[in-house]
Order: sequence, then C-alpha cells, then structure tokens
Amino acid sequence: MYYAYQRRIDIIVDNIEEKDEIDNQIDSFKNNNEFKIEIKNLKKSFKVKDKLNKNKEVELSVLDGVNLNIKSGEFLAILGPSGCGKSTLLDIIGGLSNQSDGEIFIDGKPVDGPGLNRGIVFQQYTLLPWKNTLENVAFPLENSFNKKKRIKIAKDYISLVGLSSFEDRYPHELSGGMKQRVAIARALAINPEILLMDEPFAAVDAQTRATLQEDLLKITEKYKKTVVFITHSIEEAVFLGDKIAIMSSEPSTIKEEIKIPISREFRIIKDFKSSTEFLRLRNKTLGILKEEVIKSQEISKSSFPNEEILTEEGI
Repeated sequence: MYYAYQRRIDIIVDNIEEKDEIDNQIDSFKNNNEFKIEIKNLKKSFKVKDKLNKNKEVELSVLDGVNLNIKSGEFLAILGPSGCGKSTLLDIIGGLSNQSDGEIFIDGKPVDGPGLNRGIVFQQYTLLPWKNTLENVAFPLENSFNKKKRIKIAKDYISLVGLSSFEDRYPHELSGGMKQRVAIARALAINPEILLMDEPFAAVDAQTRATLQEDLLKITEKYKKTVVFITHSIEEAVFLGDKIAIMSSEPSTIKEEIKIPISREFRIIKDFKSSTEFLRLRNKTLGILKEEVIKSQEISKSSFPNEEILTEEGI
C-alpha cells in the first residue's frame, strides 16, 4: 500500500508543472546548507490590566528571547505548557502578528507580513461553508490563475489527500478528518515552501489522527516542505518531528531541542511507535516538558486571577 501511495504522488508531481515548483527547487538547492527560518531573541508582550485596579496597565511578557534555527525541509514539532505562547510564535512566523522585539528571517529576509511562501493550517478547519471541497481548495488561487488552471491544481491536491470522490461535497457533509484533509490540500495548493500547522489533528479521533500523521509525513517528505507543527501530544511530536523544540513556562524561551534520529521512511514503514527508541524519546521529552507544565501551573495560580488581556487572545 505504501508503494501504491508513492506511485500516486509521483503521478501527481508529474502533472503539476508550475514555475513556482522549479523556483522552489532552485532556492532549496541554493540554501541547502543554510537555515530556512532563523529566529533571534524574539520577544512578544501584550497590554494587560489588573482586575483590582482597572486604571493600571502593565506589559505581560509571553515570549522572552526565543531562538530557533530551522533547516530547509526540516519538520519541527513544538511542545510547551498550555498558554506558553506556541500559537503566538506561529502567528509571528506566519506574519499574522508582529514581535515586540527580536528578529525573524526566512531565507535571510526579514518577515514583515504574510506571504505565499507560507501555508497555514489551523486547529479549526476554517473552510468556507458555502463552497464545496473543490471550490475551497481552489479559493486561494483565484488571483493567480485562470479558472481552468485553478481547477486542475485543486483537483491534483484533492487527489493527493485522498478526497477525489468528495470534490462536490460541502463542509457540513464531511467528517472532521475529511475537513482537515481539505484544509491541508488548500494550504498545499499555493505551493508554499513552509507549512505552519497549529494543532491540526487535535479535533479528530485517534484512528483518523494516526492516518493523517502518516499522510502528512509522506507528503512533506515527497515535496521537501519545511514544517513548523504545534501540538500538545508528545507521541505526535516524536512521531512527526525531525526535531522537537520544548518551550518553557511563561515568559517563554526554548527550554531544549531534541533531535529525532529516525528517518521518516522508517517511521512510516515500520511500527516506530512500538519501538524501544520511540519510548525512550517519548520519556525524555515527557520529563523535560513535565517540569515546565508544573512551573506554568504555579505561575497561573499566582497571577492569572489579577490579569486580563486587553489587546489579543489565543496565546
């Protein structure tokens, strides 16, 4: 079945002859020994007010000197306590939010807003309810291609995620797993160099989640995408990531980075999740993360009742 899946991807790749794909391959070759994403001393704070004194405003520091280097084609999984700023960091990489201080570069260029070199998949499916599967996937291509080309590209990526029989279905007619496949296809349709994923599989059942994880590994490996993947699941991070970045309790930095010395092909073909190495990496990650979760809970107990975020939510 694995080889049949690979063959299906090969056929689709042969059919997608876009100039952007060639440009991406050239850029990837040029930057083979360079970092795709560089994050230097990144800081982010929000305006807050004390509930005991409504007239008093203070700065709430969420990110406090985050440093990360992500190689081209690397799959980075990010773990951290709830509320530590994982989604905030992803928003800044995506250009959806600005940092308070520090620098972030993609291919050596400062990030100054959203761009087509980054595709984003959120935990919520964010599909347009009045459009069917084909129309949802084709939607971000409207300003780039004529209708015939948009449909061709959309069909290719819908086939890639295994939903060719559901092109005419609307979001309310799809299961949670199918909706997330549509969201992934839509993100891939713009041919981004980077995929930013914020807990994309959190809302689906365990069996569907496992299938989506394997599919994501196959697709990102085939297309050599750079991935930044937010998750609360240690098992998911160990299975998917080439590297895991563990964030500290707030104000957050990168507590530790753990490399996963197992090839993606091995993870897909073999029963990696039952292996001794998987359990070792899981336990190592759990030990580091648990310390920060305990710290975060202690901080929340002492500070949260007196603070209220004024300007932004969803840390």
